Amino acid sequence: MIMPVNYLIHAERVVFRTDPNSKLGSALQSATVAFEIDGIDDRERTGWSVVVTGTAQAVVDPDELDDLRQTPLLPWAPGDRTQYVRITPELVTGRCISVADLPSNWWG
Repeated sequence: MIMPVNYLIHAERVVFRTDPNSKLGSALQSATVAFEIDGIDDRERTGWSVVVTGTAQAVVDPDELDDLRQTPLLPWAPGDRTQYVRITPELVTGRCISVADLPSNWWG
């Protein structure tokens, strides 16, 4: 399953919010997951891609939940997004991408 999420990095873990009764919320209990984020710089014609693979767990510790509620992590989608999920990284991979210098009329 691939789902867009609004996220932040907290205590060296990826954290996002979801509806605890959603398919995503139900599927994530101690599941091995992959989280990917990509970016581009149009002007420089470069980009990057980072993949974090690890275990997803619902955040249940009251102190950790209090800390997370003070962060700017707000859900974009409507609905009950009260479940905080953290991904503990086991493997982080990434790469930078650059486009070769091409003439402005390279397509013909």
